[in-house]
Amino acid sequence: MKKEKQTIPLPNEEKSTSKNQTNPEKRAPLKLLTIPIITTLIGFISYWAPYVTGLTYYQTLLSAQNIPFHLFERQSSDYFIYAHYAFIEASSSWISLIFKDTKIFLFIMGAFAALGLEFFILNWLSNCKKSKQLVTKLDSNNLLSIPLAILLLAFLAAFLITFSPVLILIILIIPGIIGEYAAEQTVKENKEIYSQGCIENKKDWHCTAVLDKNQEIFRGFLIASSNERIALFLDGRTIIFPLDDKVLVSVPPPDNTQSTSSLPENTSPQNSKTQ
Repeated sequence: MKKEKQTIPLPNEEKSTSKNQTNPEKRAPLKLLTIPIITTLIGFISYWAPYVTGLTYYQTLLSAQNIPFHLFERQSSDYFIYAHYAFIEASSSWISLIFKDTKIFLFIMGAFAALGLEFFILNWLSNCKKSKQLVTKLDSNNLLSIPLAILLLAFLAAFLITFSPVLILIILIIPGIIGEYAAEQTVKENKEIYSQGCIENKKDWHCTAVLDKNQEIFRGFLIASSNERIALFLDGRTIIFPLDDKVLVSVPPPDNTQSTSSLPENTSPQNSKTQ
């Protein structure tokens, strides 16, 4: 009988095999740390940011017309719709502003050029032989690598402690800034339409007629409405009054040959119930 040769692994081979094998238990804490961070970012992007944008957009629209917000509160789902309008308005305004103002255009192009140059330098340093040799020398020399690592960690800790609240604050207020900016642009556009009246306007906006016992008492642009009250813009001001048993009818702009006033004859805002 031939004796089978038994191979005894060398100590170096055992170390190499143990290094190549990754312990799944060590990976678990990393996953547990990344899951809450990812879920928080997803929640911020998908819910909180659009909600704040829509809420700020709607509040700014009402405050521009001197309308109290508590009189025309909306449901949470409505603010997501307003956020959609705000993002469209803000993006279109920013694009036109970027191409109109040369200073802003040059600043943005310079920022993109600096970012591209940074990526190019980092890529060049990673492929440069001298930089690799310098890194290997620092790794082999503990007298230099350990103090540099301590200084780097101290710098990062100081940077995070100092600037992380500022960065978090900027991220939190960005949705509000977008909503307020978009609402201001919408108010400017609405004022141009309101100044033309219900008879002639470029966008053919429909006015809203308020009927009380089949008689028209008001006609103006609808700003906000609820189950209890309505806000109309007519004759250069905003009027808020209760609905009660009144009926709202959408009135398209008539032909240019006709001429009617925004208020019927012998009718004034003081004759109606205002709040």
